[in-house]
Amino acid sequence: MLGDEYIEDKNRIYVTIVYFLNYSVTNIHFKTHIDNNPITGGWDQNCNYFLIKYERKISEKLFNNLIEALNGLDINFILGYFNAILPKINEEIFKLKYLSGHILCRPVSKFDVKQITIIKEPTGEHVNIEGPANVNNSALPISLKEENNHIFIRDYIDAMTSFLFQNYDDCIRKIITSLENFFLQNNFGKIFVMNLKKLTSGDYSPLEWKIYMPILYNNMLFIFKLRNKIIHESLRVNYDSSWFEICGKAIDTLQYLYQNSFNKDIGWKYFVAMSSQFHALIDSSRIMNLDELEKSKAMGAANVKKLDLPSGKRESSEKDQKLNKITDAINKHGSIYLLMKANPQLDEFQFSSIIIPEEIQNAILK
Repeated sequence: MLGDEYIEDKNRIYVTIVYFLNYSVTNIHFKTHIDNNPITGGWDQNCNYFLIKYERKISEKLFNNLIEALNGLDINFILGYFNAILPKINEEIFKLKYLSGHILCRPVSKFDVKQITIIKEPTGEHVNIEGPANVNNSALPISLKEENNHIFIRDYIDAMTSFLFQNYDDCIRKIITSLENFFLQNNFGKIFVMNLKKLTSGDYSPLEWKIYMPILYNNMLFIFKLRNKIIHESLRVNYDSSWFEICGKAIDTLQYLYQNSFNKDIGWKYFVAMSSQFHALIDSSRIMNLDELEKSKAMGAANVKKLDLPSGKRESSEKDQKLNKITDAINKHGSIYLLMKANPQLDEFQFSSIIIPEEIQNAILK
């Protein structure tokens, strides 16, 4: 298993991990913590970087391997620690932005990290590591024609950008704004829920997807209600992992909704390509989180149910029964959030579930 040698290492040492970030605001400072591990952030005039200092225990073997540069991939484990505390960092940055009036404050991401220093306490022994390489967007295989540069596509991309910078409430708003602008672009009606029902009727998407449309409908209806709570009732995210899951699955849902006959001039390959690029940007930091990997190993296999529905091998009624069980779970409990993961070329689907935190459920039900 990935990271096993560090997870199983019983020798843990106390370190301060210093992340050097490019940033445009110089007069900000904060202190916070996660699991009793101190985190400080602030501008350093000596090096002209925004520094994030994270004190915690790590594997001694990982530290030694970083010093000896035995494995170039080990930096990803240190970035994984950063990715885990990033929501808390951005929460503090937003406090400074709105409570202290720092207009230029913006959320940060791993893409801002230019250098990392890991200091062993109390000896002061340290190792310096260059930050992650610049992102190469040339992997996107399909460009959008100028005549298809629609507002709803801009909002769709902006939602992904907000997600990558951990700005989850803005991500939720952008997702729904994108869909609202899609409805305007294609002369739908004025009522969002009715428009969503029309789009997920199955009449505008690949034929083999029709029985799965209720899942996309329930997903986006949930996000619509969540957006309304954010806008009208001051619901704000608390930057825990559940918001990462909710927003990520909502963006995937939108990608499937946009593979429809209204967008035939754009083509489904464009949205698949955007989704592939989006997941490539988030997957590397997520799978390298040693804390999550250790928890996953302790808990066993992840709670993912796979429904294998090969075309022509089962009766339609059997598919409907399985789908009804899934949609009944959504409608009855309100706590299971499901997403279909499909290859458009295959009749094979996966359904992954997450538990919606009670405070979010309660906010939606009010």
